Amino acid sequence: MFSKFTVNLLKLSLEFKQIAFYSTTRIPCRPRSNVNRENVKKSNDKEWKLEIASECDKDKILRFMKKGFLREDPLIKTLIPGKKPKKLNNLLRESLDHKLSVVAKKTSDDSIIGVAINEKSCKLCAARLNKMASHTNNCDLKKLLLTWSFIASAPKVYEKLCRDDIFNIAYLWVDKAYWGRSIGLDMIKKSFDFARCRNFQYAKMNCTNDNTRKLVEELKFTKLWSASYKEIFLRNFFTKPITLPPQPHCNASIYYVDLKKLKKY
Repeated sequence: MFSKFTVNLLKLSLEFKQIAFYSTTRIPCRPRSNVNRENVKKSNDKEWKLEIASECDKDKILRFMKKGFLREDPLIKTLIPGKKPKKLNNLLRESLDHKLSVVAKKTSDDSIIGVAINEKSCKLCAARLNKMASHTNNCDLKKLLLTWSFIASAPKVYEKLCRDDIFNIAYLWVDKAYWGRSIGLDMIKKSFDFARCRNFQYAKMNCTNDNTRKLVEELKFTKLWSASYKEIFLRNFFTKPITLPPQPHCNASIYYVDLKKLKKY
């Protein structure tokens, strides 16, 4: 028969072995997720970034717009099917001089993949375009400038908003390889935030093709005016037969937004 001391000693020995067993036994873990963390990191890191365009960007932007916008914009392609006049490049440069533009760049090498050329717009802009048209001997360029001038003056936007300083998204273009990735939309939003910092109350965009119209409607701009190119051409300066931009780019329109009422992006 064991003594009470011996029994207690046996109990302690058994408890110690039990503790040792649990400490060396692998506790089951929660099953691992199938998500590849490296892939998540890559998908969250954008391939591109947005910046306020600097003076150093100007020549690169002009080359980018010459290669893309001036060749591919539906209205420009229709009215100036051949070589694009240097005056168009000069127009872009003048707008860039306002120092309000936004550029999208690839994060890997800083190459430009999108541009929103913005400017301070006033009611004299239409008259300036009209004057440029009267001083050119290039018939195709004259048609384009008169079209832009008519669109800029048609809705009396400055009288309606009681302002003579409106932030204008004048020219918007994204490299075709990056279409469908919301770069145009993000450049407009970045432009809005910058416009607010510069104390603009209103922003507007003259939509000369269906792509830009869809963007501003997605952002809930208010439409001020719209007309078909057939109506614009016939009313102003064209004789039949008329060559129109291809579907669905058959209308011009003007949209605006009150920046003070717009949420910050």
